[in-house]
Amino acid sequence: MQYQSFQKFIDNWKEIESFLLDEILLYYINLRDKLGFSDGSDANYPEVASVKEIKEMIELEAIFVPLSGIYDGRSVAMAFSCDWDAKNGLGVLLVDEAVEEIGYQDIAF
Repeated sequence: MQYQSFQKFIDNWKEIESFLLDEILLYYINLRDKLGFSDGSDANYPEVASVKEIKEMIELEAIFVPLSGIYDGRSVAMAFSCDWDAKNGLGVLLVDEAVEEIGYQDIAF
């Protein structure tokens, strides 16, 4: 199952990358609002309106393929560093090539 998870991830990377960046942008905008920084009061959380801008704020650090059976389906987790939270980073969990969860980097491990 781990091999299948990784193979599907690689085979579908172009589609995954597109919707993944959209989801990360939405996560960032919602996080910024939730933390009260939508007024521009924190330089670490600048206003971002495009996928291109969010892409410049993140960098992939690791891809992790969890053991089979932990999640219902093929799973791949990704850990990113991000400009807005150097301590906690950004983590994304995909299940069956769809975003299951986005949060701090620790969800990837």
